[in-house]
Amino acid sequence: MQLSEITREVIALGEALNAAREAEEWDDESPLISSGELATLMPAIAAAEKRFSDFLQGQPAAVIYLLRAMRYFGRGDFGTKEELLDWATDLSEIFSDPRTVAEDIVMDFTVPEYLEDALNKLAEMGINVDELVNVSA
Repeated sequence: MQLSEITREVIALGEALNAAREAEEWDDESPLISSGELATLMPAIAAAEKRFSDFLQGQPAAVIYLLRAMRYFGRGDFGTKEELLDWATDLSEIFSDPRTVAEDIVMDFTVPEYLEDALNKLAEMGINVDELVNVSA
């Protein structure tokens, strides 16, 4: 898969997870949810989280770090290709285990919106997303 395809899949999985969260109308303050029993109480959410997590865990580390950096780029934290790539490098140095970053992506409600914004901004800048990282690495 190319980075653009991976990003679109992450957007779709994030949207599906957000829809499951909204449909279940769960309460963050519930003692059962806080104690880690979300999977038994909210099977649709747990299934959507697992699909999303499994997909991300199957990606190369460089892709996971870049996806997280793209989220910040889409939010407007910075605005150049160089800053985007530098931020991805910084994330890889801060978080040596890409699984931590992948799980952070799964839990972030805003990922679909900001990744979509990032793709649009990169396209407007004439940057080919698929050339940002070697997906097979």
